[in-house]
Amino acid sequence: MREAAVAFKSILDPKFEYRNAASTDITQTFKRIRGELRQQSSQRAGSLTSKVVGSIGKSTRGIQSKP
Repeated sequence: MREAAVAFKSILDPKFEYRNAASTDITQTFKRIRGELRQQSSQRAGSLTSKVVGSIGKSTRGIQSKP
């Protein structure tokens, strides 16, 4: 399954706010991104665990029991 593409803000978007590199705090940027990735990861893990249908164990596939 492919993830949806990340939508980037366009400089033509009226909500776009320019910030020059000198006024950017790179440590805050990376902290924010790590938090967002951690949140996405936990949400993805939560959605995967809700889809568990069976348990991992001894397979009985192909083995027929005798009456």
